Amino acid sequence: MSGLRNVLSITSKDLLILFKDWGGLAQLFLLPLVFVLIFGGLWSVAAASDSEEDTRIPLPVVNFDSQGELSQEFLTKLNEAGGLEAVLYENAEAENLLAEQEIKQLLTIPNGFSDGVNEGEPVTLILASNGANDEELRSALFVVEGVARDMTLETQILASLEQMGQMMADAPQDIQIFTADRAKAQAKSQFDRAGTTPLVEIVERYPETLGENILERLSPTQVAVSGMTVLFVFLTAQVTASSIYYEKKIGSFRRLLAAPIRRSTLLSGKMLPNFIIVLLQVIVIFGVAIFLFPLIGLSGLDLGNDILALILLVVAVAICSTTLGVLIAAVAKTEAQIGGVSQAILWVLALLGGAIVPTVLFSESLATIGQFTPQYWAVTGFYDLLIRGRGIEEVILNIVILLVFALIFFAIGAWRFDFD
Repeated sequence: MSGLRNVLSITSKDLLILFKDWGGLAQLFLLPLVFVLIFGGLWSVAAASDSEEDTRIPLPVVNFDSQGELSQEFLTKLNEAGGLEAVLYENAEAENLLAEQEIKQLLTIPNGFSDGVNEGEPVTLILASNGANDEELRSALFVVEGVARDMTLETQILASLEQMGQMMADAPQDIQIFTADRAKAQAKSQFDRAGTTPLVEIVERYPETLGENILERLSPTQVAVSGMTVLFVFLTAQVTASSIYYEKKIGSFRRLLAAPIRRSTLLSGKMLPNFIIVLLQVIVIFGVAIFLFPLIGLSGLDLGNDILALILLVVAVAICSTTLGVLIAAVAKTEAQIGGVSQAILWVLALLGGAIVPTVLFSESLATIGQFTPQYWAVTGFYDLLIRGRGIEEVILNIVILLVFALIFFAIGAWRFDFD
């Protein structure tokens, strides 16, 4: 019981000292919010620009049948097919641009295209290329051929219905159930409907990894909050290390050890404030993202579908950060090492672990290296819960690995710790 009182006494003393340090409070609570706002804004801009960008390949077109109804319909269907954007040119200009390799390919619609299609006569579309990009040429050829085949099929079906109507014209009136015009109108409506609601629909599906269309599928707020929370929670390890170093520097540990206080009690008393600070950091960051972000035009934070799993993950991250502070204090020999050196190391680990930039944007080798950092398991755990809506089953491995890191940090820190 006395040991618990001693731990709480040391903890309350450290917290009182911390809350009197306005600069330290700003670094712990205000700076993370600034980074979340900046990165959330950057992700929002990137996501918006990605969604608004027209990724279709421009296809220069010379239309000699500009007055023909079917040539206009062909160009409309070409644009609707996806992948290509028909851009009209005058013939002379287009030929010059093609020769100078200013454009890569050129589609020519011949004069009389509409009349020829209507009458069932063969017509020839010319797709010229300067050979600059064979892949784009094949893509354009694939789309043009597909649209041309669909138009040809529609025209042939309508012509067949017209011929059947003519054949039925001399039949008795009582057996002429449908006129040719009515049948053609019905067929035309079916063609139009197939363009908007096709019978067979293709849906894209991506593997359940972070790389799945990251700018389209990931909320900017979810990404920014996940990464920046992990970044600053682990940077808080320096607070623990600095506090322990300060106690050593002024000789507090020597005086306390003279009293009937165990060394484990001293370490626990120095670790608990960092643990509490981390929890407060997460509460502040999450609270601002939930309630303030929507007021300033950013999407609010969604806490996912498993609050208990989120709490357990936050606790594991807090323990890992706290024990990392003990390790830093045990290994560092000078105040400069605790300050500059540990800051540099923590930022590098955060970068490798995906807290600053998602690891999906890394090379394969660099992403593999990142998996050896606790930040990686913390970030991916938050992604699983906050972005993918998963539960405890999917993040239990992340929690266990974070606790293993914490055990290793504490074991090495306690082994190397010098109370003098």
